[in-house]
Amino acid sequence: MTPTNVVPAPVVDVNDYMDNGPGRFVSAASFEVIVRFFSMAQGIPPSPPGGYTKNDLFTMFGLAGDGNLKRRAAFITQSDFADSTDDLLERSYIWESTAFRLTTGPGS
Repeated sequence: MTPTNVVPAPVVDVNDYMDNGPGRFVSAASFEVIVRFFSMAQGIPPSPPGGYTKNDLFTMFGLAGDGNLKRRAAFITQSDFADSTDDLLERSYIWESTAFRLTTGPGS
């Protein structure tokens, strides 16, 4: 039984969020592991069969363990970013502190 005063959570289309919404300000370069991978590409050993997992890369670059949780994600403050889309105030009010993480597949 659901109480009558419960308001359902809004549905956010993740593709629209990343393409046109607050997610448009984060990119692969926002993640330390990606930056390290490409800046050290010459010194990285050949990948094992099936490639590296993100946990392999976190370990390789010293980002493994609970003490590095913030270094494995990207955190942005929406009010720090503006572009030609006139949504700064609304976006900052609703989504001000935003975190992103790398996933290994759809819905991970």
